[in-house]
Amino acid sequence: MSTVAEALQMAVRYQTDNLDLERAKSIYQKILAILPENTDALYGLSMVARQKGEYSTAENLLRSLLQKQPSSFKVWFSLGNVYQIQGHLPEAVAAYQQALKLQPKAFVIYNNLGHVLELQGKVDEALESYQTALDLQPNCAEAEVNLANLLHRQGRLSQDRQAYYAAKNNNLGVARKVAGDYPTAIAYFQQAIALQPELVLAYYNLGSIFQEREKMEEAIACYQKVPEVATSNTGIYHQLVRNKLNRINRGLKHNQEKQSGQRLKIAFVNQYCDTILPPRQNSIGACTYGIARPLAECCNVIVYGLKDSEIDDDYDRQGVHYRFLSRSRLDLWLYEQFQKYGKYGKLFNRGMTPPPSTSNWVFPLYGRQVARDLLQQQCDIICFQHTTQYIPIVRALNPQAKIILNLHHERYPQSKRSMLEKRLRYVDAITCVSDYVTQKTRQDFPHLANRCQTVYNGIDASEFAREKDYSKARQKKIKRIMYAGAVSPEKGVHILLDAFQTVVRDYSEVQLVIVGPQAVRPLEEVFPQTTSQKNDSDSIFLSLKPFYSQSYLALLKEKLTSDIAEKVSILGMIPRSQLVDCFFDADIFVFPSLWDEGFGLPAVEAMAAGTPVVATRSGALVETIREGKTGFLVEKNHVFALATAILRLLENDDLRESMSKAARQWALENFTWDRTADSMLQLGHFLTTPDSNDK
Repeated sequence: MSTVAEALQMAVRYQTDNLDLERAKSIYQKILAILPENTDALYGLSMVARQKGEYSTAENLLRSLLQKQPSSFKVWFSLGNVYQIQGHLPEAVAAYQQALKLQPKAFVIYNNLGHVLELQGKVDEALESYQTALDLQPNCAEAEVNLANLLHRQGRLSQDRQAYYAAKNNNLGVARKVAGDYPTAIAYFQQAIALQPELVLAYYNLGSIFQEREKMEEAIACYQKVPEVATSNTGIYHQLVRNKLNRINRGLKHNQEKQSGQRLKIAFVNQYCDTILPPRQNSIGACTYGIARPLAECCNVIVYGLKDSEIDDDYDRQGVHYRFLSRSRLDLWLYEQFQKYGKYGKLFNRGMTPPPSTSNWVFPLYGRQVARDLLQQQCDIICFQHTTQYIPIVRALNPQAKIILNLHHERYPQSKRSMLEKRLRYVDAITCVSDYVTQKTRQDFPHLANRCQTVYNGIDASEFAREKDYSKARQKKIKRIMYAGAVSPEKGVHILLDAFQTVVRDYSEVQLVIVGPQAVRPLEEVFPQTTSQKNDSDSIFLSLKPFYSQSYLALLKEKLTSDIAEKVSILGMIPRSQLVDCFFDADIFVFPSLWDEGFGLPAVEAMAAGTPVVATRSGALVETIREGKTGFLVEKNHVFALATAILRLLENDDLRESMSKAARQWALENFTWDRTADSMLQLGHFLTTPDSNDK
């Protein structure tokens, strides 16, 4: 196991980001097996029990913790919450009062205490408690909304405020859903509908939760309300709901087919470097996770990946079976040797170092393990996520399966063309995440052109099913610029900092938030290793080389001069719920990529949150961002152009708001995982139909 602190952190993130309670529970139990008195693990285990609805177990664990930590604020607070859920209201009040003795200004206690008092019928005391929470923390959205909801139930909330608080309830519901707190999310959505019966978003979100919990009758009833109350401004949800209802009906049909063996069985094979499950996902791992879940509604889905740590076990979630294979010592040793001596491969490769992602010497035993396991699974479709080196062995052991290669960016020009051609002859179809990648693939492998098609990546629309508060955004004194993605040289974060320096000179009331892991990719994975300056790509390659001589993050921090240092926040990785909040809170999203993006998912997520994008003309970004309508596109590596586009949006509220609304509609109409899954399913049925023509 990793260190106890790292394991605890991971367990907490499984709880809050993904409601992955079984994995969190497993981690806590492993810690307690080694350290039985570890109070953090005991507390975590109590929270897992609470989230699973095992309230008596949670209560017993918390009471035992109080024997060890009688002055623990969080334990008293959590015990009060457990009492409240069980309806033990006097006990809840007593626990909250104990917590207040320890922290008299804890506004969150006053908010929860107000709810308990409300349940006891003590309306005036509840109102006073909510108001105290707001006096202590004026920005406490939960207390504000709970106070408004109580006034509404008392008939004391003005008509003109009901729509406002309906939207606030819906937004809190989305936040609680993203955090995995489904019961609270449901309560907020239901209150939103009570305040505004025609609120489309609340019906959509409520249906989404019921669907995830496999309560299909309730989900269908909620979805069917959407077209009844939808207006022209919310027509996009009419279409999303229509797709969802079609998928539910298809899933019910395929559940019957499952009994007769007619259900498609699809496997996804990830790269050796991919991490698939939240919260540690890399970009391709996140794509696997995104598409596997909607496909599982009507197919049998299995996902392969390597164990990232000892806590990875085989795992089932939302109909998907995840198989995590062990890293063999030989694979690890071969990878170390490749890192040491791979550079000498350029002697046999036109002077360019072969990238590890296409090398036969990188984790070959992983490929063999997958091939043998697939032999037992007897899948109809095997989809490789960008990796090609395992295709021949998988084909040899699984001749009956149809093989799809899903390319997330262009194949590296420094890879051996002849080697790739040998692998690709075993592929039945090549799906590419953008037209840019499709066109490049067809150019590189013209004899395979008719096997290539575009299937865009997507987002989970339910994560973004809340409206941006545009009036509040206009009133903000300090505007927020955001970047999200890998903090790596090819992403151009250093260019953004240079542009921000220019922006601040003309518009001082601004902040920059940088979110994402430091994940510097090898330069040879991004650009061909050439020494000429024949084109822009070669020029950018040369400009990036100095950033690989030391820590990229350290170099970025050196750029934080005194006039911008306090305006820039480099957050690193943050929980998914916070990331979604950041997308909604941002006024402008900037994506200054220097390499050719295969898709650029963060830019699409920003647009789905109603945030306009300033990005470079990089690969697929010219497809996902509509120039002049959902954002602005500028040339790569151009500080002044980037700063000018940012300033144009900062200084024009009307333009920024119109682009925000257009960006949201564009993203939700065109780039969702449901659409991606439908395209993959259509391709899968075509490939497995006996009378389909060979490609």
